[in-house]
Amino acid sequence: NQTVKKMQMVVHGILKELRPETLDKLGLADSLRELRSEWLGHHPGTRFELIIANDMNGVDVIDKTISIAVYRLVQESLNNICKYSRAGRVVVHLMREKSSPVLADTLLLSVEDDGVGFDTDQKSVGFGLLGMRERVISAGGEFLLQSSPGMGTRITARLPFESKV
Repeated sequence: NQTVKKMQMVVHGILKELRPETLDKLGLADSLRELRSEWLGHHPGTRFELIIANDMNGVDVIDKTISIAVYRLVQESLNNICKYSRAGRVVVHLMREKSSPVLADTLLLSVEDDGVGFDTDQKSVGFGLLGMRERVISAGGEFLLQSSPGMGTRITARLPFESKV
């Protein structure tokens, strides 16, 4: 058990350091726009909607760990869509979820495709989905995967604006 905890700490440290340069230069919203442009250059036949709520543009209260998590989630989702889904349409939606006066606002990210989908009960062969889930949980968030054969896939992450770590 001690070994597992130590490994989790090491992995968390590595994930924290893997920060895309564009996040520092452009911020989260513009980095996602750049990622979309690059992806469309390689996949021109796919419709890609990037919806960033107005209250997310120019937001600088998102800490680095959360920005990295969001960026990497989108990046890994696009990688999976490219490899497996055969999607014709991808929608990435980033918004601020307003909470009550007692609870802090959260950041809500969803990545959805209209591809072939898969059985979520089937054992995954790669580390992509597991890594995405671990990244969100380690940042103090919640991760939800929805998919079924023939129905596409939707990944939803609810994250705090400030990491709990």
